[in-house]
Amino acid sequence: MFYMIFGIARAQVPFVCEGQTYMTLTDGNTSDLVQVTFDPVTGAVSLVPVFNNLNIVINAVGYRNVDNLIYGINPANYTLYQIDAAGIVRELTTLPLELSLNYLGADFTKDGRYLVIVGGTQEITNGRDWQLAKVDLSSPDFDVTFVPLSGPFTRMLDIAFDPITGVLYGFDSSNNRLVTVDDQTGEISAPFPSSNLLESAGSLFFNAFGDLFAYGSPDGFEQNTLIKINKETGAFSLETMGPNARGTDGCSCPYTIEMEKTVTPRSGFPCSQVTYSFAIVNTSFSEHSGIDFADLLPPGFTIDEIVRNPFGGDVISGVGTDELIINDITVPPGEDSLVVRVTIGDVPTGIYKNQASLMDLPPTLGDARVSDDPLTFILGDSTSLQVTELGFDTLYLEESICEGDSLILDVSMFGLSYVWQDNSTESEFIVTESGVYESEVSSPCDTVWVVYTVNVSDIDVEVTASDTEVLFGDTILLESQVLNLGNQVFYAWTDPKSTSLLCRDCPATIAIPFENVNYLLEVTNEFGCTDTASVNIEVSKDFNFFVPNIFTPNGDDRNDIFTVYSRAQATLSEFQVFDRWGNLLFERRDVPPNEPSIGWDGTFANGNGQLMNPGVYVYRAVILFPDGSERVIHGDVTLIR
Repeated sequence: MFYMIFGIARAQVPFVCEGQTYMTLTDGNTSDLVQVTFDPVTGAVSLVPVFNNLNIVINAVGYRNVDNLIYGINPANYTLYQIDAAGIVRELTTLPLELSLNYLGADFTKDGRYLVIVGGTQEITNGRDWQLAKVDLSSPDFDVTFVPLSGPFTRMLDIAFDPITGVLYGFDSSNNRLVTVDDQTGEISAPFPSSNLLESAGSLFFNAFGDLFAYGSPDGFEQNTLIKINKETGAFSLETMGPNARGTDGCSCPYTIEMEKTVTPRSGFPCSQVTYSFAIVNTSFSEHSGIDFADLLPPGFTIDEIVRNPFGGDVISGVGTDELIINDITVPPGEDSLVVRVTIGDVPTGIYKNQASLMDLPPTLGDARVSDDPLTFILGDSTSLQVTELGFDTLYLEESICEGDSLILDVSMFGLSYVWQDNSTESEFIVTESGVYESEVSSPCDTVWVVYTVNVSDIDVEVTASDTEVLFGDTILLESQVLNLGNQVFYAWTDPKSTSLLCRDCPATIAIPFENVNYLLEVTNEFGCTDTASVNIEVSKDFNFFVPNIFTPNGDDRNDIFTVYSRAQATLSEFQVFDRWGNLLFERRDVPPNEPSIGWDGTFANGNGQLMNPGVYVYRAVILFPDGSERVIHGDVTLIR
């Protein structure tokens, strides 16, 4: 069965593989085919219609480089379709796919033999992929091989094969991350982190240089965001935005010839030199000859040297001109670069753009190609060079140096040749003390002076402590005294015990050490000058305590109260007194030691007026120390009147 845009049956018309990306958009009972392009002014994504209303619903699409046709399936009935460049839709067969699964993402293997489709449950964020269905396009019956998936749970709405390595990648919408899949064993690997830039991606695609992109949604709703994915680290970066799209699936034809053009450095002075590099990649599996290369430089630029040319050919125009023309070059499979060195003339300041061309490519690859600047997200844009002039006669700069340090004065950004006051001619000059340092800086078209005034900055600190020998649990005041030749001081105390300092970035702080410790203070000023000082604190862990064995509650203010005494900071979490039959006479909880006011006064229930008879009484106390340790003590005390 055939579905035709123009209603006339004819032979299949292949697409031209020029590195383009296609997407299917489904709304209701039909799908559209669009091409992903970029607005050269705004850089925004545009979805340019190729064929509106294909009269079928199609998803899980892939571009087959063997015949330059697009294939995909209807996810409702698993019918396999073929689309050609004339918009003719051809029904091929119904695939024996699992009725319980959804098949939404697909791509062709690097050799174009298999359309690999990923099948998973209906749910997206909580769903799971279960299998790969590999449709053999070399088989007249379109045989299908099923590969069960294993490894971490994923839900991939689209997948894409790397045109260079052949590795299969997918975007896992259930975990917002990049994954790889072994299409032979079904093993899923997920070594990459999750990202909050993308929640779902209906379209995943590569370019000829092996760069991976996704068009999807950051919030799970409208798909309108182009993301570039680092396939080595899994990191995502936002490239640009585009129109909202639903029911999408993507495919690309990266099996072609592409060219990227860069310039080093990205800015230069009049009469200085820059280097242009033209990286040419061929992923079409075949060597192609008879290709012509041309690059017209901006006015006032001159080619000095063809540094590298791995493609051969006849140089028609080159060194000494403003145009590089090489005819009949040969581009083998893989990637290599043509490199030329160029002199910028005595031209006005501004941004200078130009673009190289490859012509007479095989018709299946599009006949011609222009270079792309890989440092921008706009595909097929010109390479920019910023030409600047010094714009001054004498430039005065101030720098600071820390006492005892050295400083490198670098004037390389101002010219091409340099003469310092000691007649040294390097772009960098090392200084170790204050003073005025001058350099005559020249470019081929200009000469200026750069004058540095260098000041020495220093900072000194001392630390004092209110006491250097303390009892366990006591507090100490640590203070600093700073001499600073700057305007700001930044404090950083080091606490070896993690929690014994109340403030780590204050001029003074309170310490509560539980053992011997050395506190270090580092101070820094705004120039990066630093100094350190430290103080040692010795902690006496005297856990000894004293409990009287006799007391005389007779009102003479001497030895009238029975309590527990301790040199260390502590708490009586429990303090009890009993008679010899075990009756509780007195109890206190969570009170300090050494406090007669909370001790036992010898009366029943402590203060009811009934003084106990002389005799021997039993006590029990639980002592809690600041480090969390406890001591349980018990004994007897004799009451005497």
